Amino acid sequence: MKLIRRLFKTFVFLSLVGGWTLAAASLHVVLTPDASTRQKVIVIPKNELEFRDTFVDTRNWTLVDVSAHPKVVQRLIDTGKSDRLAHVLDAQNNLAASIQLTDALLNPPSTRPAEKPDVMKKAESWLEEMKQKARDTVETSVTPPGRPVEPAPEKTKERSKLFPE
Repeated sequence: MKLIRRLFKTFVFLSLVGGWTLAAASLHVVLTPDASTRQKVIVIPKNELEFRDTFVDTRNWTLVDVSAHPKVVQRLIDTGKSDRLAHVLDAQNNLAASIQLTDALLNPPSTRPAEKPDVMKKAESWLEEMKQKARDTVETSVTPPGRPVEPAPEKTKERSKLFPE
């Protein structure tokens, strides 16, 4: 009889631990600094079972943290609770919280010093390439094939104004 009672207690204990473990793997518990409502803790379901980001404290978050926790932020947007992260967003921006959060997820802010964007580097290299092609075109159009190179003085001045070397 004691053996059956002990097995039953063990089964109940393991069932409770397993249930709480499963609950922890399937829920996000989000702590927010929202003082206007009395609900500072939000419980939202996860999309998949995992133990990452089970408990998230957003009270000291910045936009960098938003991009570091994309699954939690996406679930807050999907469940319509994105306004709870309003303390993270730009108050000057008139866009909805969900739009600002989605933008932060798609274009994560950087904590590094600003560098020239790749587009600017590509544009500068393209511009240098076009300048060289223009120089080559001017040189070949001024000198017909088979004649010696004798640029006219006014054309040389114009060329030096357009393409300083």
